[in-house]
Amino acid sequence: MTEADPPADPSSPRGAARSGARRETLLASVPAWYSGTLHLIWIHVSILAAIGGCLWALRDPLPWEWVLIPAFLGIANVFEWWVHKGPLHHPVPGLGLLYRRHAKRHHVFFTSDEMAIRSPRELALLLFPPYMIPAMVILLSPVALGLGALRWNLAWLFLASAFAYYLLYEWLHLLHHLPPDSWWGRRAVAVRLRTHHWRHHDPKRMLAGNFNVSFPLADWLLRTTLPASEDPDAPSTPVEGVT
Repeated sequence: MTEADPPADPSSPRGAARSGARRETLLASVPAWYSGTLHLIWIHVSILAAIGGCLWALRDPLPWEWVLIPAFLGIANVFEWWVHKGPLHHPVPGLGLLYRRHAKRHHVFFTSDEMAIRSPRELALLLFPPYMIPAMVILLSPVALGLGALRWNLAWLFLASAFAYYLLYEWLHLLHHLPPDSWWGRRAVAVRLRTHHWRHHDPKRMLAGNFNVSFPLADWLLRTTLPASEDPDAPSTPVEGVT
């Protein structure tokens, strides 16, 4: 597959065959040693350890410092929107790996017609790669050092918030791609958030909006929420507690 290849149209038999072949090719590219279970364990152990270390490093935090956590999370939500709208969907010098992994692998494998994961090996095409966590530490260090120059508690709370948001992102992205008839997939909040993400996975609309994967706050603020009126026929999803 070249970067000029258009996405297959799953509504036609030929398009469905092309889409299926691409899925098989991408899944075959996952290394034989890959374990989705170990990937999830690594994410949780490393991120929870990082959050715990940041909180342990706090020294007599003042009430106003704790209040900054919602602001840090809000900034993370806008940053998530910006990265998704930009480097994840458009080639940017030096960030081509992000574009290839997301636009050329994740969005080819998971379309609005094939959103659900079928096996743990498919987590390799869903979750961020394991090296993203140490890369995060490197990328966040300049901001943390700048805040530390003012007050070290601000740096530790900023890092703890960033790591917590990263874990929340991975949880919710996984939730969006669980089978819709699973116990978690039938929860009302899961259906609402998944519908937002499902619209983004429509190949014809993925560049137009719904760039928040976690909570669509920045999409709402920046007016990039895709309208339901333009939805193709959505698959019927059983939802417990919703009529």
